[in-house]
Amino acid sequence: MVKRVPFSEAYRMVKDFEITDSLSVAAIQKIRLMMLEGEL
Repeated sequence: MVKRVPFSEAYRMVKDFEITDSLSVAAIQKIRLMMLEGEL
């Protein structure tokens, strides 16, 4: 199932183990890292 949520919500869902699909987790974590490093 695909559900649109704000990025902050998706990141929270990863941290709370609500999203467990490895590809989704990796992508969300990569985007978060890029945001923190100013690449996005």
